[in-house]
Amino acid sequence: MKQQQNLANQDGYFQQAGFLHRSGRLAEAESCYKKILKVHPGHPGVLTGLGTIALQTGHPLQAVRLLGKSLKADPNQTHALNNRGIALLQLDRPLEAEACFRQAVAVDPQHVEAYKNLGNVLQDMQRCEEALAAFDQAIALNPNAADAYCYRG
Repeated sequence: MKQQQNLANQDGYFQQAGFLHRSGRLAEAESCYKKILKVHPGHPGVLTGLGTIALQTGHPLQAVRLLGKSLKADPNQTHALNNRGIALLQLDRPLEAEACFRQAVAVDPQHVEAYKNLGNVLQDMQRCEEALAAFDQAIALNPNAADAYCYRG
């Protein structure tokens, strides 16, 4: 009975953390995520949330570490893969970032943001034909993605 109550509390904290995170209340979300980690240290969703907050608050090295731990637990998280790629770019590690973006679109071929990020990293590496193909894919998936047209231009 007590174990079921603990699981319910964790689910409640996780939902609350997600709400706070989406609302931009990052410090409060981080606190909720950390409470869950005390009980369930390998929770991939929590690690992804903490890694995303680290990225959002200008700590890319911490983001790479947390998102990497999350992806070890669940390698098919497109959000974590995309955000890890962004953090790697901030650390000037474009080849690793490219690998993250490619894995994100392999897991979810509909992930427009990952295609745009892939196109940007390829463009930065002077791989223009590949970059154009990534931007074209983003546009095909979302014809209203104005930034993809700008990047392509």
